[in-house]
Amino acid sequence: MTQSTEVPPSEELEEVHSVEMSLSDGIISLDEQGTRVLTIKAKALDEGVWNGLYFKPEDIKEKLEMLSGRRVLVGHTYEKPDDVMGWVEEVDSEGAIATLRIFDANSIDAVQSGELNAVSVGVLVQQTNGVVSIQGFNEISLTGNPACSTCVIESYSEQTLELEEPKMTEETVETTEELCACDDELPLEATPVVQESSTLTLENETLKAELSILKENVEVLRQHKEALELERKTNERQVIVSSLVSDGLFKPANTEDLHSLLMSLDDRQMKLFENAAAGLGPVVVEQDLAEVEYTPPVATAAADLEKDMAEFRAALGMTNIEA
Repeated sequence: MTQSTEVPPSEELEEVHSVEMSLSDGIISLDEQGTRVLTIKAKALDEGVWNGLYFKPEDIKEKLEMLSGRRVLVGHTYEKPDDVMGWVEEVDSEGAIATLRIFDANSIDAVQSGELNAVSVGVLVQQTNGVVSIQGFNEISLTGNPACSTCVIESYSEQTLELEEPKMTEETVETTEELCACDDELPLEATPVVQESSTLTLENETLKAELSILKENVEVLRQHKEALELERKTNERQVIVSSLVSDGLFKPANTEDLHSLLMSLDDRQMKLFENAAAGLGPVVVEQDLAEVEYTPPVATAAADLEKDMAEFRAALGMTNIEA
């Protein structure tokens, strides 16, 4: 039977029929002091046997684009929104290279120090005899110990956007005082100071505009991420529904109702449903129970008794006489 499995490659694989999904609502916040942004290029996934499962090169090339827009974590850990360190900005499917944008200062320091020098994807797959078919990606994590030995960070670059208010130095103050002491030459000597102040103001306005654009980009990424998360949730729930129906644990006639129910459940409710679904027994496949002829046990026992009595009379040579 084909199984649905969520595979964080840096962790030991457990074969299960369904996937517990965690959604992220993390938002990157910027302040007036600016933010550090690290752009990383890394091999996201490569052909090979990772945690006992074989990933085919053609499947990786076809499906890797689904990683775009996913969140970046550290060590596949997500317990709160602050655990989101950045986003997948783009994916090059030809080379399986992912471009990550990291906004968390501690993560940036760990990458630059070499502590976090590789990546590992959290991937949803269907497997048959150890060969997987990628169904989607939950996230990509920074790590120092990847299961995929070739999934390393190939390059990174840092951009720091800082805003500083114009400050007048002591030298400028003294110059201004000297200029103020002059009467005839004041307008001519004051011109360089005015130009310097104007330049600082222009640079400050430029930085503010760049910061505004960066905030807009972050908001676009957040909205894009929410849309991708909804798409992924829909696909994951559909995989679970298909598995329940194909295993004969749920009636095909109620497939859409079951999918709608699963979409309305949060993570805790979904876990309860999975535990309950493990105790479901077989049902009639592709046929509504109302259409199956049903004979109550009492009626069946009465019919068997009547048959036995008829055979007994026939053996004694007795015949039924109807009044």
